Amino acid sequence: MRLFCVLLALAAAMFGQGGPDANELLKKTGERFFGIENFDVEVKVANLGGRPDERKMRIALRGDESLLYDPGLGSQWIVRHARLIRVHDGNKEWTETAAEGPALRSLQRWIEPFVTRFEKLAGASFETEFVKWQELKRGSRKVRCAMIRLRPKTPAEGLWKETLWIEPESALVWRSLWIEPMLGGGTTALETIRQVDYDWRVVDSPPPDGVFQSEKLKKYKKVDTITFRPMGGLPRPVM
Repeated sequence: MRLFCVLLALAAAMFGQGGPDANELLKKTGERFFGIENFDVEVKVANLGGRPDERKMRIALRGDESLLYDPGLGSQWIVRHARLIRVHDGNKEWTETAAEGPALRSLQRWIEPFVTRFEKLAGASFETEFVKWQELKRGSRKVRCAMIRLRPKTPAEGLWKETLWIEPESALVWRSLWIEPMLGGGTTALETIRQVDYDWRVVDSPPPDGVFQSEKLKKYKKVDTITFRPMGGLPRPVM
């Protein structure tokens, strides 16, 4: 009983302490994401408003600008040595082009809502508040996060609001909850609600080479074009 009381007191002390300065933590987070050169993250996206949808994807970046985007739809996009490789599992085919133009811009637009947009936290101005401390579980790890709520300062900048779960020590975002009114009239107010959970596997260390040297290329057929749309459905939140 004594041990239980001691542990209870420690937990109350940890979660009862005051929160960080929300603006300073957001600035620190923006600077952190701007400076990351190597990472490997698994992302779980759940659309909760409208038609529910859930998907897992993987994004990996290495300091030499090698990039993997696997949206979990039977396709992968790999950038390496200034070449863009698109792999389609259904047809067992892959293409290779220069990493430039519309194809590269399309890839960038799909990654922006999930990772690179956090770089903007360093210079943007929002209405912010610390909500509370919360512990998230990622595999066998537990991550203690400050919940920071932010929204635009004026309606002209948008009607969205977002809550970020940020680990102060690493300045990494481990969860995002985005809420935004849906366009259109009607008697029932609808909202777009998206929760994104992050599992940071590698940060500030190069992901394994195998991430960017797909064994599928040895087994699949190289073609000039692939008639499929390897991405669809998800992105939105961009500040």
